[in-house]
Amino acid sequence: MLDSEVTIGRRIGDTGFECWEVYRRGAAEPLVLNMTCVWSLETGASPTADLLTSRRRTNVHKSLLKAVMVVTDNDTFNHLDNTINKHIDTITKVNDALFHHIVDLLNASVEMAVVDTWGYPDDTGNWSGLAGYLLRDQADIGTTGMFVTKQRLPFVRYIASTSETKNSFIFRQPPLSFVENIFTLPFNTSTWLASAALVTLTGCILYIAFKWEFSKRRLTGHSAHQSDRVTGSDVVLMSLGAVCQQGTSVEAYSIPGRILTFMLFTCVIFLYTAYSACIVALLQSSTDRIRTLQDLLDSGLPLGVEDVVYNRHYFPAATDPVRHAIYTKKVSPPGGAERFMSLEEGLKRVRKGLFAFHVELGPGYEVISDTFLEEEKCGLETINFLIEIVEPWVGASSNSPFIEILSVAYRKVKERGLQHRENNRFYQKKPECVSRGSLFVSVGLKDCYPAMLVLLYGILFSGSCLLLEILLFKWHSRRQAT
Repeated sequence: MLDSEVTIGRRIGDTGFECWEVYRRGAAEPLVLNMTCVWSLETGASPTADLLTSRRRTNVHKSLLKAVMVVTDNDTFNHLDNTINKHIDTITKVNDALFHHIVDLLNASVEMAVVDTWGYPDDTGNWSGLAGYLLRDQADIGTTGMFVTKQRLPFVRYIASTSETKNSFIFRQPPLSFVENIFTLPFNTSTWLASAALVTLTGCILYIAFKWEFSKRRLTGHSAHQSDRVTGSDVVLMSLGAVCQQGTSVEAYSIPGRILTFMLFTCVIFLYTAYSACIVALLQSSTDRIRTLQDLLDSGLPLGVEDVVYNRHYFPAATDPVRHAIYTKKVSPPGGAERFMSLEEGLKRVRKGLFAFHVELGPGYEVISDTFLEEEKCGLETINFLIEIVEPWVGASSNSPFIEILSVAYRKVKERGLQHRENNRFYQKKPECVSRGSLFVSVGLKDCYPAMLVLLYGILFSGSCLLLEILLFKWHSRRQAT
């Protein structure tokens, strides 16, 4: 066969031989004889043909090459040779275009079979789809790229990586408030401590000033009722009122006290302005803390998966703890609906935000380029899920005699730029963030959650204090009555 190395020698004279290679291009085809060199006792071997077997046998003279391709959508047959709906069965269309170059290069005739799956083993060990054709030697090559897996290695020879594509979770970076309490972020620790120390120190000095005022008024004969005495709680409320820009009901009468009050409110208003400006900026910021599968699992992002054959196989088969947890908790939770969906539906949810969708990136980027606004194309992140090699490879039957010449042919197609051309035709690169624009960012309950917690805790605390006061009042009243 084509992958054999059988050479016969034909004597020419007393001291020379002609070297002839002999092989068949197919089991039912006649023998092919080609002279490869002339050998003589005086000059040795003189090649008459290319030394590399794969080059000598590149032209198979219309010999039959059995191939199989994967098609998951019937509309693909209408657009195999054009770029209409190129986000559907993209990997099939790219590899089919490349295979046409291979056929032209080898001068072969093709018998093409079509299946709807890449092929996986069932409970009895039988393989379906493309892998099954290669295992049973019903095809020489699977023209559609597939993942390299340990189970397929015994009967599949992977000969070329043809598609520069990956399958990953894609999502828009969630708002910073989704993972952080933005109300604590405007100032660093030292600024918070310095601000608290400033308010505390000023409050203490003001308390001393108020005490001095009250004593001075009594010594100078001015009316100073006990109700005019300023207590520590009054100063605390005054300081909190200054921090919250609420003013104060306590008023200093002396010049030092008024200067201190003025300085307190002046310092706090600058801090308040800086704090408010940072809050506005942080509300429009996104986080980059979701970088791994563990981060994705721990985040509150709901997940979805493109409803294609290989995702239906690899997600339930995941044994890694993190990947298995992603499938059982977020993709197919017990008692809940499976989150396998179409490409368009999944990316529509990604566009709305707070959603991660597992998709082949090339077709996904195509839909994103057509449907997302320019501002929405910014902040797109991806996280790989599949453990297998991220780029699919074209596989051939391990018993096929065409392996070597097919491997060389695919490398020629790549070296001559044809593979790069076809990938650029069908695969969309990641959309560039041209301008973030002025996209309106609404503030939701999630953004205000920490502030609402403060309000809730304040209400609970004040209610508890009220209840305690009522109980104490009743206890005192009952004690006085007895």
